[in-house]
Amino acid sequence: MLPSTLVKISHHQTPGLNTYDINDRMHLNFLASDSIAWDDSYRTMIKYNTGMNENTNKTTYQSNYGYSYTLDNGAPSIYLNDLTAANNADNYNPRYWRFYGFHVKNDVRFLRGDWRWDVGHGFWMNAGVTQTMTYVTNSETYTQWIPKDAAAAAEIGNMDQVLAAKTLTMESAPGLKYLTLNYQEALDKLLNNKSLFKTTNTISTTKPAYYHMQESITAAYFQTGWHNRFVSLQGGFRWDHTRADIGNFNGITQHGVTDYLYETRGAGYDYLLPSFLATFNLNPTMKVRAAFTETVGRPNYGDYGAATSTTFDGATVNISQGNPNLKPRHSWNYDLSYEWYPQKDTILTVGLFYKDIHDQIYTRTSYGNIMMDGASYAAVISEPLNASGAGMRGVEMQLMRQRFGFLPGILKNFGLSFNATFLQGFYEETMDDGTQRRVNGLSNQPSHIYNASLFYADKNLEARVAYNRIGKSLYSTSGTAKWQDMWLQERGQLDLQASYRFYKWLSATGQVQNLTGEGYVTRMGPRENLIQDRHPAGRSLVRPALSAGLLIHETYSFRTRRACIRPPVPRSRPAPGRCGHRHPHPSGKGGHAGRRKRPAVPLRDPEQHNRKI
Repeated sequence: MLPSTLVKISHHQTPGLNTYDINDRMHLNFLASDSIAWDDSYRTMIKYNTGMNENTNKTTYQSNYGYSYTLDNGAPSIYLNDLTAANNADNYNPRYWRFYGFHVKNDVRFLRGDWRWDVGHGFWMNAGVTQTMTYVTNSETYTQWIPKDAAAAAEIGNMDQVLAAKTLTMESAPGLKYLTLNYQEALDKLLNNKSLFKTTNTISTTKPAYYHMQESITAAYFQTGWHNRFVSLQGGFRWDHTRADIGNFNGITQHGVTDYLYETRGAGYDYLLPSFLATFNLNPTMKVRAAFTETVGRPNYGDYGAATSTTFDGATVNISQGNPNLKPRHSWNYDLSYEWYPQKDTILTVGLFYKDIHDQIYTRTSYGNIMMDGASYAAVISEPLNASGAGMRGVEMQLMRQRFGFLPGILKNFGLSFNATFLQGFYEETMDDGTQRRVNGLSNQPSHIYNASLFYADKNLEARVAYNRIGKSLYSTSGTAKWQDMWLQERGQLDLQASYRFYKWLSATGQVQNLTGEGYVTRMGPRENLIQDRHPAGRSLVRPALSAGLLIHETYSFRTRRACIRPPVPRSRPAPGRCGHRHPHPSGKGGHAGRRKRPAVPLRDPEQHNRKI
């Protein structure tokens, strides 16, 4: 099978900001912006199979291509019954030519007004209102061509006629060749012989993928504070009213016939989010900070857009569907930290935190069977749900010395930075049979994160060696059985970077990423003894860049890629918040819990920091 992808991204934004000073102590700010973004991706997939029944376009079992396997530390090694037959490209018959188009359009209109009053004697007040209107349209186009019958398939020819010169090897199947296609020659088989092909009905894929959503967020905030040389206090609240209206096609099957009816539904919610923050200056070099906040994180558009994506590889049907009944997650957050600045270029911090999370959003994967085209196939169904309860606690620490000024010679130009975070989370998952179980982890939140870097800087040269280690994290859970949960394994990465300034206007930069070449491994099983996925990352040398005092910024990109597989990357905890949250500023500038990342989801307005991931 040969996939290829074409991506086109465009973005346009028109902001406007006005400031009015009522007097020296009182100020008004007004902001209006209109942002429009498009994301159009195109993919072509061409596939040849063994054992094809060209009249039904289905495969049949053939003993030559059966296999046995062994396990080594959870990794399978596959041994074909007839390796010679499996490596013979003439045994692979034409199956399909598929053309996909994925289209997202996002329009965000934003208004904000802020009032600030410096009362005097350390007192101040802030108040403001915001209005955000978001319009999202998601659609998919899909055309599939298949040989119209066995005679046409024979005339089209087998895979040996369109082979590429390069053949790869498979680590998991010793001796088995990974045959690749010459893309243009394979595509020409269709373009030059369309009379030998027929199209299939793809409405069951394109209709469920469509949704249109309109979201309105109205918010108001008030904040006040007081400070002197010993203490700083601030508190306030943010009222948030959200209304979302979603339209999509819903499939209704009667007497074996499925009709897709366009339906609209609406949902709304209100939150009053308080926040209290205090800083105590123990002496000129030591501080203690404490915070209590409530934050909210809205679902991704794709999560409650109710769109359904279906893929079929010939053996398994994979279904990813939205959930229009999702609630936003919200949490009560408690933070306490100590900071010490023994010297102007040195900092040491230690922090404790706890989050009491409600309606945590997670993706449940269920395994079963589904009927398609009159046959039963294994099915994997993924759907976002709300957990009945969740929480997280942890410790974080940081040490940084900007320069070793006490050392002689060039050694004084070295510096050191180290930080570590330890996390312990959980949530309650509802299984397929309705029972509850506790999962000891939150999705993509590792058990620990370490970052250490040694850097050097003088008048002309800057260099850095950085090491990052991320602990095991939950990748996905199963609603069928606990042993089917998937865990992304612990991983480390070493990076090097250096730059040299020849003149004020001329410098050169070079970078090597993942020097050790460590990849990504996802495991499952009763003792996590089975490898589910393994993605070699490899090391990469970033092409040295020469800068001559001219900065070029591209707002439009057009690129192609083939067989691009990106491994899941765990999210490091953003400082100073946890679990995708930041300490909120009641104005919304500081942010609420962010939306979870999903592919092909449009970006929101950059002014709305409460979308912080």
